[in-house]
Amino acid sequence: MHVQIDELVEIVKIVSTLITLVVLSIQDWRTRELDGRIVYSYLMLSILMFFTSTMISHLPLETLLFYTFFSVVTTSGLFILLYITGLAGDGDVYVATSLGLMFPYITSYKFTLQRIGLLPPCMVVVFYASAFALVLMIANSTWVLIRYRDAVSRIPLKYKFIIPLIGRPVRIREYLRGKYKYYYPLQFFEVRNEGVLVHFKLFTSINSEEVSSLHNLINKGLLSMDDYIWITPGLPFILYLLIGFILMLVFADKPILFIISKIISLK
Repeated sequence: MHVQIDELVEIVKIVSTLITLVVLSIQDWRTRELDGRIVYSYLMLSILMFFTSTMISHLPLETLLFYTFFSVVTTSGLFILLYITGLAGDGDVYVATSLGLMFPYITSYKFTLQRIGLLPPCMVVVFYASAFALVLMIANSTWVLIRYRDAVSRIPLKYKFIIPLIGRPVRIREYLRGKYKYYYPLQFFEVRNEGVLVHFKLFTSINSEEVSSLHNLINKGLLSMDDYIWITPGLPFILYLLIGFILMLVFADKPILFIISKIISLK
């Protein structure tokens, strides 16, 4: 009966997580907004599942504390840092925290294709999600550097590496027409006596005043509809976490442990 309870708990955790991440991923991709009711409901469920898993676990207390600590650091800690720097929203923090509480223990690996693992499952999810995001960013940067070399050449040196990774240039005409409604501007314009100064920024949000400013500058002839503005879709972390979670269910932590073993063998 004890084993059956373990299995039931893990099934609830996996199914609820898949459903939640799919729904929130669609919302995050379409509007960059998350339904608070779903986010908070998942957080409450994760707290309940965490205490349930802890109480029925056969692992020693020291092991449980060890995995809980690293789970919190690699989910809540990491995403709080991203939130402070403006790279993630508060909804991302809550969802990541929920994942950390849902899957801190290696017992969850029994329901992966590999059936075994060593690292905290939530840590593995975050690793896969981050790796996937990095690959997409590099692909975007390569495409931008090839397609928009002139626009890239006008980026200040301190932003020349990061801006192409997270954004792309579009004609102001396209941006004002709402084609990129949920994209964030990565630059703003300041009128000085000597003309229009362009400023870049990494941490941003959709600002109606900046859109009005673009219209005013165009009406004054200081900007053209054909000029470029750098924008970013933001980082849809929930989608990346969904992909990371699916990869964890398929591969567990075997690729990560393989990489670690290779690094150690080179020393």
